[in-house]
Amino acid sequence: MNQENIIQSPSAVRPHVVLLGAGASLAAFPEGDVSGRRLPLMNDLVEVVGLEPFIEPISAELDIEKNFEKIYSMLKANPRHRCLVEKIEEKIDSHFSSLKMPKEANKYDFLILSLREKDAIITFNWDPFLFDAYMRNVNVRRIASLPKIYFLHGNVRIGYCRYHPERWGERRGLCPICSNRFEGVPLLYPDKKDYSSPEYIQRSWEEAKYLLREAFVLTIFGYGAPDSDADAVDLLKSAWMERSERRIEYVEIVDIKSSDEDLRSDLYTCWEGFTPTKHLKLIDSIWNSWIMMYPRRSVEGLIPIQFGGEPVETFPLDRSEGSLRRVQRQIFDIAQWEIEDD
Repeated sequence: MNQENIIQSPSAVRPHVVLLGAGASLAAFPEGDVSGRRLPLMNDLVEVVGLEPFIEPISAELDIEKNFEKIYSMLKANPRHRCLVEKIEEKIDSHFSSLKMPKEANKYDFLILSLREKDAIITFNWDPFLFDAYMRNVNVRRIASLPKIYFLHGNVRIGYCRYHPERWGERRGLCPICSNRFEGVPLLYPDKKDYSSPEYIQRSWEEAKYLLREAFVLTIFGYGAPDSDADAVDLLKSAWMERSERRIEYVEIVDIKSSDEDLRSDLYTCWEGFTPTKHLKLIDSIWNSWIMMYPRRSVEGLIPIQFGGEPVETFPLDRSEGSLRRVQRQIFDIAQWEIEDD
């Protein structure tokens, strides 16, 4: 099937859902933010965020532990460290809130623009870059729909209206209904997470689980399913498997470990519960994903292969230049055929 058939004949197919972890932001911004400030993973968050002054005085209690999730859980479990925990949380919020996105188009811009309104991006990340990328592409919505986005562990950039919790946006922005300022959505830390409060978190989880139930493709980008997220992963798995046994649906994992033969088996083991029929694709770059090979037509591009073994011509966006406007113009050429769709 050639690319014109796919581009010019969009269908109201099932969603493509993307799950982002910290590795996705690191891959999207390998040089850090506009000022070169690095994005952390849990194993180097203490160093990158600058938490050493808080941690060093009690290092003997931590027994050389480096992983922030484990450090935080140890401190949270001890009431004596309540004030210290609050200072650490303030420092983390301040660090992530101060990050600024580079001007050039990045992987998050391509990801957002390559999905449609029927699709969704779910993230556990605290950094602001998914939200910032979404907001700077909102201007294309008059021509091209954008996917839904959900911040299941809170985020430093977003807020919601206490009186109209379905309304949310940039922290301290105004509710379009009552003009009250949006309240910040708290970050959920590695200790016991409450997914029922605030209402923004609860609503986000319910909507995300619904879209997972309906999804035909699940892309997991830079997320390693740490032990501290066991409850979250179970909820996601239950939603994904609720519709059916997933005999024809597809899961793709974007992880740099997929390029290491010794580590690929770990990825299979980690996600085998989501793929009972082994329809699992391991790739080391988001550029090789179904989303990027068939922008805005990822499910349409996969269905002929899955059901009939029919090859489909790919049409990746040109990323040779860093201009966001150039990327958006390419999206307009595809989205013009979606008037009767989304």
